[in-house]
Amino acid sequence: HFHTGGLSNMYHCLLESSDAEIAAALRALLSSAERGAPALFFCRAGKDRTGLVAALVLSVCGASDEAILDDYVLSDDPTAAEIALGGLERSRDLQGLDTRVFARAPRDAMEKALRRLRSKHGSVERYLDERAGFSLAEQARLRAALAGNRPTPAL
Repeated sequence: HFHTGGLSNMYHCLLESSDAEIAAALRALLSSAERGAPALFFCRAGKDRTGLVAALVLSVCGASDEAILDDYVLSDDPTAAEIALGGLERSRDLQGLDTRVFARAPRDAMEKALRRLRSKHGSVERYLDERAGFSLAEQARLRAALAGNRPTPAL
């Protein structure tokens, strides 16, 4: 019933059900970064799955939540109509879904998703290590490749 919790609940569901895919995306970014090669990642609407991966990468690299949220809201478009629910919006269970809610990128959606992730797992780094299988060592390598000698975020 992610539609009753809006985007933040959908993001929570994505984080908990797509952990292996998230780790694979981060490994691809790590590989590119260590080679000094550019990398592009995106999804259909460019704000949900992309926004989550970007938020996780930024967090691992030591960015503040304020910076992460500022980056996320750049994808917000009040005129957006397209949603990227993979056709779920047409299912009988989601009849009456206000698709406008899912077309936006409001600050509180990502803020609540990050808060819930930390509440459940302790930190972004622990989520990635223990749930997604993107180890602390891999996170350190990603941080070094993308952010140089920034301090390790507190676990």
